[in-house]
Amino acid sequence: MISKNDFDYIYSEVSDAIKETFAEAYNESNKTNDFICFLANGNYLRIYENTRWNPNIVDYSLDIIRDKNRLEYLRNFLNDKYNFKENRTFDTNDSITNELMIYTHIWESKPFLKTLKRLFGLIDTGRYLWDVEVPDYSKHKFIRDIKESFNGKNMRLGKIIGKGYNSSLRNAFAHSEYTFEYKENTIKCLNYKGERWEIDSISFKDWTKIFCYSFILSFELHNYKQLLRSKIEEFYKKNEFEIDLPQKNKALAKEIIVYNSEQDKFRFKS
Repeated sequence: MISKNDFDYIYSEVSDAIKETFAEAYNESNKTNDFICFLANGNYLRIYENTRWNPNIVDYSLDIIRDKNRLEYLRNFLNDKYNFKENRTFDTNDSITNELMIYTHIWESKPFLKTLKRLFGLIDTGRYLWDVEVPDYSKHKFIRDIKESFNGKNMRLGKIIGKGYNSSLRNAFAHSEYTFEYKENTIKCLNYKGERWEIDSISFKDWTKIFCYSFILSFELHNYKQLLRSKIEEFYKKNEFEIDLPQKNKALAKEIIVYNSEQDKFRFKS
């Protein structure tokens, strides 16, 4: 359960952190123009490593497809359960179960995690990370490193990640090691072994706050990136951009990419 006032506070906190992060990423990469590569969804494809093709491409559609259904389900769930027709949300067995599933999917989403990693890369070096590989297992270290990297730059997004991600909860949900204790209104984590970082149980109220930090971060990160992408021509006053494209020998070569606003697509000019 969460009140509308508490939800609005969390939403503003997350939204402000995202905008700060994007602004810093743009400013730090302004000289390299690599922020355009970020908006163009540049990606490194290993299947092209032993071919004559450059493995670095723009508008990598598979990541978009991978996250499409997750984001659509999240949108539908929020419209139903977080519409605040009343001044607060209401917890049910089904709603909390759906939240646990959504939470697990958020922190398992490779496109989401790659976006966070690439934003920090722009802030840290001004360069776009074309080749980002998210591990299939033990993503907690990958996430922790991203969080600590943002914290090291005194970026608010690091604190948001810390408020949303908890590996103890994620593991309990992913492996069905939890129960609902309705008398206490808590979620009991059955994987608790007494480690300092583990959670024995969490109230429904505290769980909802963690869930809100996570889903707002995931949803608004995607939405804000899409908003900036849709305004590229309006902001830059052009639709052709010169970028530094990595080659197979790791050198950088100047290439032109073109944005088609009607199709919302990037392509190489040549």
